[in-house]
Amino acid sequence: MGLFDRLFARKPGPTVGGNIWNPRDRLLDEELHCAFENTMREATVENWNRLYALLSKSTYCVLSSDNDGRFKITATQNERGELVMVTFSDPTTIKRWVPDPPGFMAMTSQNVFQIMLENGFAELSINPAGPVGCKLSRAEVECLSRGEMPVQP
Repeated sequence: MGLFDRLFARKPGPTVGGNIWNPRDRLLDEELHCAFENTMREATVENWNRLYALLSKSTYCVLSSDNDGRFKITATQNERGELVMVTFSDPTTIKRWVPDPPGFMAMTSQNVFQIMLENGFAELSINPAGPVGCKLSRAEVECLSRGEMPVQP
């Protein structure tokens, strides 16, 4: 049984609508969001390394749906038709993508990276509907999963 099966052979976590994680409906990780903004504004090596470091230690919200007691990870496709794993930095960013989500699970970055790599996703999309976010390539995620800094795009 792989990590994906072990993690998702249980009941769903708290829903966004219940405001369990974020009762004030504001961004939880201001430091991560500032790093996104700084990197998009000025793509220096220092800014990219700061963002990568924060992405490596973050906890992510992963949308999930129950399928006969097993979870399915929400995915989309990129412009080349490849599967992209979708994650969010906090519940408010989920609501920007899907107003009434079925539920989510909170996962460490290492668990997210492992699931992405073990299940053949080509990219990892963080906060696809904003307000800030990015896409990480498979190569970037491979580096981060080993504790290394990727070469900046």
